[in-house]
Amino acid sequence: GDLKNYIKQIRDSNQFIPEIKIWAYVLQLAEALQHMLKMRVMHRDLKPANIFIDSDNNMKLGDLGLGRDFSSQTMEAFSRVGTPLYMSPEVLQGSGYDFKCDVWSLGCISYELCALVSPFKDESKKMSLYDLFQKIIHADYKPLSSSRYSAELLYIIDQMLVVNPEERASIKDVVEYCSSQL
Repeated sequence: GDLKNYIKQIRDSNQFIPEIKIWAYVLQLAEALQHMLKMRVMHRDLKPANIFIDSDNNMKLGDLGLGRDFSSQTMEAFSRVGTPLYMSPEVLQGSGYDFKCDVWSLGCISYELCALVSPFKDESKKMSLYDLFQKIIHADYKPLSSSRYSAELLYIIDQMLVVNPEERASIKDVVEYCSSQL
């Protein structure tokens, strides 16, 4: 199946994903993104529906239809593509963006693994795209529960959801940090 359906099943059963499982999932996804970065490929539509789970609980990135292959001379992309809930602020604002936009998306997914809802989705009301974009460009999301998850997990998620891409964690940082926790 895919991560979207897995998260929905957990939410519908009023359960939570154990932290050790979240660390393992985030590490697998970060390692996949790190490999893509080495190949100079940006995913640009990273979201739970595009992450598949095999029978051994391994994560597989899929749907590279919006992916972008960068030449050695290409440093940024400018087109606005992806799924709004997982788009980085720099993509939404139409400025140039690099591989850190996928780190932002991974931060959104990591948050969702903990909260079982996207960090920028307001379940209490129907949001306009403008309202959603405002929440994203200001990183306006509800803090995760420190009673359920460790300070270390909350820290790396917050580091992936930094508005300024120059200050956001790199995929290398995420891989190293997650590896040190397992």
